[in-house]
Amino acid sequence: MSDWNLNQGRFKKVNEPLNQLEQLFQTFFEEQFANAKVELIQVREPFPFEDEDYFRVKFVYSSTGELDPEHSLSFIRLIRPKLEEINEERFPVLSFIEYEDYLENSPEGVVV
Repeated sequence: MSDWNLNQGRFKKVNEPLNQLEQLFQTFFEEQFANAKVELIQVREPFPFEDEDYFRVKFVYSSTGELDPEHSLSFIRLIRPKLEEINEERFPVLSFIEYEDYLENSPEGVVV
C-alpha cells in the first residue's frame, strides 16, 4: 500500500492543487502526447473488494488529433521507472477519455 492520499474518485481540474502522483501523470501524459492536454485527472484507489496491488488513473483530455497509439501502448512501461522514483510500486490501470465524450456521457460532466 502506498502513502498517497488519493482523492475519493473525484475528477480534479488540472488547475486545482494536484498531489505529486497526479502531477507526475499529468506532466508525463502531456510529454507523451504533444497534441493533447489533460483537462481533468482522477487517481484513485481500487474498490475495497478488489486486489490492492494497483490503482486507477483516468485522463480526460482535449486534443487536436488522435492520440498516438504507439505512445498509448508504451505509456505504462515508460512511466513505471518514474513511479519507482517516488516509491510507488503498484501498477497503474489507465483510462483515456476525450473531453467531449466525457461531457456527453458522464454524470460528472455536467458539473465541470
